[in-house]
Amino acid sequence: MDCVSPILDVATRLWDCTAKRAVYIRELEENLNSLKSLMEELNNLSKDVMVRVEREELQRSRRTHEVDGWLSAVEVMEAEVKGILQNGDHEIQKKCLGTCPKNCRSSYRLGKIVTKKMNAVTELQGKGHFDVVAHRPSFAPVDKMQMEETVGLDLMFEKVRKCLEDEQVRSIGLYGIGGVGKTTLLRKINNEHFGKRNDFDVVIWIVVSKPISIEKIQNVILKKLLTGDDKWENLSKEQKAAEIGELLEGKNFVILLDDMWERLDLLEVGIPHLSDQTKSKVVLTTRSEQVCNEMEVHKRMRVECLTQDEAFSLFCDKVGENILNSHPDIKRLAKTVVDECKGLPLALIVIGRSMASRKTPREWEQAIQMLKSYQEKFSGDIEEYEEGNVHSGGFIVVLQDLECLQYLSEISINLHTVPAIKKFLTSPKLQKCIQHLTMWTCQGLKVLELPLSTLERLRMLKFEDCYDLERVKINMGNEEKQGFCRGQISNSNFCNLVNVRIQGCRFLNLTWLIYAPSLDSLWVQDSLEMEEIIRGDECGDSEIEHQNLSIFSRLEELWLDNVPNLKSIYKKALPFPSLKEMRVSRCPNLRKLPLNSNSATNTLIIIAGDSSWWEELEWEDDNLKHTFTPYFKRW
Repeated sequence: MDCVSPILDVATRLWDCTAKRAVYIRELEENLNSLKSLMEELNNLSKDVMVRVEREELQRSRRTHEVDGWLSAVEVMEAEVKGILQNGDHEIQKKCLGTCPKNCRSSYRLGKIVTKKMNAVTELQGKGHFDVVAHRPSFAPVDKMQMEETVGLDLMFEKVRKCLEDEQVRSIGLYGIGGVGKTTLLRKINNEHFGKRNDFDVVIWIVVSKPISIEKIQNVILKKLLTGDDKWENLSKEQKAAEIGELLEGKNFVILLDDMWERLDLLEVGIPHLSDQTKSKVVLTTRSEQVCNEMEVHKRMRVECLTQDEAFSLFCDKVGENILNSHPDIKRLAKTVVDECKGLPLALIVIGRSMASRKTPREWEQAIQMLKSYQEKFSGDIEEYEEGNVHSGGFIVVLQDLECLQYLSEISINLHTVPAIKKFLTSPKLQKCIQHLTMWTCQGLKVLELPLSTLERLRMLKFEDCYDLERVKINMGNEEKQGFCRGQISNSNFCNLVNVRIQGCRFLNLTWLIYAPSLDSLWVQDSLEMEEIIRGDECGDSEIEHQNLSIFSRLEELWLDNVPNLKSIYKKALPFPSLKEMRVSRCPNLRKLPLNSNSATNTLIIIAGDSSWWEELEWEDDNLKHTFTPYFKRW
């Protein structure tokens, strides 16, 4: 009996195993039909989900990551099941013909796979019931604005704040002369009033200026409300207005309109009427009380100049105690300067900073003489230069066409209309002074010609939201070139240009940057049409090699964000001897970096980007990828 028991046990196990295998084989055809039915049900569920997704995406929503992942899993499952069903048909056919696979192994294996796949399809089907299939992109309700410490605006701020808390006051107009601090006050309202409340859905800051561009204003609003979505860009003005109206309808919104010169039709923009159904508000700044009247604001408030004590306190803060106490006469002279500024905060800040390095009474007396000579023009125009702002870290006065500009230190200038740019480009004296140049919007400007010979002090160059700007031409002085001229690059007058920012422009490439041998920082953002940074065949590879040029030899940081058509930084590997940071985001077509084993060998700190982008990059060999992988960080 002791010998028989183990034998019976083994026989029983063999029988159980054989019986289970037989089930897989015997029920193969039935299970294949069941798998096919389950897959059809899963596909029907997938179609239902896609219908819901498409309906939501028409309302500018985006599908959730969970739905995205599930739909992808269904696609994979469909392909796998299709292969299994084909194998199953083949196996059934063999069985019908009377042929039996060797040891029934193939039928057994297939039957086992079918059973597992049925379970997998059922599980995936159970995960396909979503309460939410899409969501609108999130955005910060309030964008904090950069601003300096305010002087003399606290009382006015409190008056405005009380009006904003009055539910009967739906719109406020802040008016006053140029340079009195209207924009600063509006920034304070944005940051310290609305920035600390949670009862508004969105606060939108819009610089209006002149001439009014409805579409520019619409673009600012849509860019705020539809973060990361560019489907609205090709809509007509009327379609954009309808979209804005739908997005803001029923919401508690705040519209802050800065620098208004004439009436703006809010309904034409798409901004709904300020009804009693919401807490929505509109606050605007303007030099003219008449604009407040035309906009029919509920409350008009004049922004006054600083008192004498406030003005002197602000001026002393910018000059610094060391300078004021450096000579017994300077504090007395400082009071005279303050009197000439007529209580204008902008004038006090600009001149206070410029005098922060003037230690002799003679320098202060010269400044006072200059102020008295140009007092009328200065007090009215210091804030404005053609629908653009002139500011200075050094002492400037504004004169007609700026031809007689008095220059003692560095200047920065912002231009945003074609007439302003034309005036700037016809003033060599001003060009020779400029260190920071910003061009924004510049509606209608398609080609910009930069005079290489006169921008010798330029250190920072910015292009912001110049949606019409397609190309930069370099003017060599006597010989104007659309492209590039041998012998001129290494002796470029752009040798002081170290910082370039490009945002929202139509440039196809930035090849003109080879004229900036000292460039150490380059940011390119939201430039949807750019395909290359440096285009080799435009500037000529032979020209670069002839002059032994090392492109980007001093570049320390390169930021590329939302440049979807960008395919190349440069077609050859570059040494990048100074590169510390490279950050790449939302550049799906940038498949190769201009790097080799000799690139950035002693300086590189980080290459940041999306993990999926990094994994799909093309490299000369695996060793090169391994070389740079330790520097990669997810961004």
